[in-house]
Parts: sequence; structure tokens; C-alpha cells
Amino acid sequence: MFRKAIISSIIVSSFVFSFAALPVSAATKVAKYDKACVATTVSKRDVALKAANATYQATVNAAMDARKTALANARSLTPGKARRDAIKAAWQTFYQARKDALSAKNTASQSARSTFQTDRMACKV
Repeated sequence: MFRKAIISSIIVSSFVFSFAALPVSAATKVAKYDKACVATTVSKRDVALKAANATYQATVNAAMDARKTALANARSLTPGKARRDAIKAAWQTFYQARKDALSAKNTASQSARSTFQTDRMACKV
């Protein structure tokens, strides 16, 4: 047991001292960017992300309205298989529309972030 403690303390101390030997200048190297260019790029990215979110919300709101109408129509049917099927179809249509809207939002957001990365690299001085 004592031998395990000594071995583990040797391993830990060698691990700690290995990081102390790293050069400080490599860690402090900072890339320089044109501030106005970066500000424009950030603004462009944020506008695109905001538009993607607005489109997503509008699509989900439309899907909710369609679901509300479809459920009202389904509830007006006489109880039975046709009514259950209509209710199920209304919910499935809503879920699929919401899933598609989220997929489109994620694609647009990823595109905006990718464009931002490319544009930001062009701002290096």
C-alpha cells in the first residue's frame, strides 16, 4: 500500500513538472484582427442567426395554428376510428412540421457560423 502511494506521488509530480517546462511565449501568442472588420462580421452573423430564429418561430406558429384547426375538425367527427385517426394525423403533421423547421433552423445557423469563421479569418492583420 505504501509503495502504491509513493509511485502515484512520483507520477503526479512528474506530470506537474512537465507542464512547468513549457515555454511561456507560446501560450501568450495572440493573433491580431481588424476591429472594424470583426465588428461587421459579428453583426452579419447575428443578423443571420436572428433571421433563422424568426423563420423557425413563424413556421412553428403556423404549424400550431394548423394543428388547432385540424384538431377542431377532428373533434367534430363522431367518436370512433375516423376521429382517432384524424387526431393522430393532426399531431403527427404538427410534429413533422416542427422537426422540419428545427432542421432548417439548424442548417441556417450552421451556415451563418461557418460564414462567420471564414469572414473572421479574412480580418486578420
